[in-house]
Amino acid sequence: MPGGPRSRRSGRGAADPDAGIRPTAARGTQQVTDDIAGVSRAAGETGEAAGQVLDAARELSQQAEQMRGEVDRFLREVRAG
Repeated sequence: MPGGPRSRRSGRGAADPDAGIRPTAARGTQQVTDDIAGVSRAAGETGEAAGQVLDAARELSQQAEQMRGEVDRFLREVRAG
C-alpha cells in the first residue's frame, strides 16, 4: 500500500522499533546472570566459612572439656593435701 504504514516484512528499509531495546535487554540479562553468579559464589564462601567456624567451635569445646577434667583433677589433689 503506497503511503501506508510499512510492514517489517516489506524489505523497504523499515526500522525495527525494538532494535535499540535488544542490546539494553541483553546487557541487563547479562548483569542479572553475573549478579546471580556472584551471589552463588558468596553463598558458597559463606557456607565454607560457617563450616570452619563450626569445626573451630567443636575443637574449643573439646579443649574446654579437657581443661575442665584437668582442673577437677588438680582440685582433687589440692584437697587431698
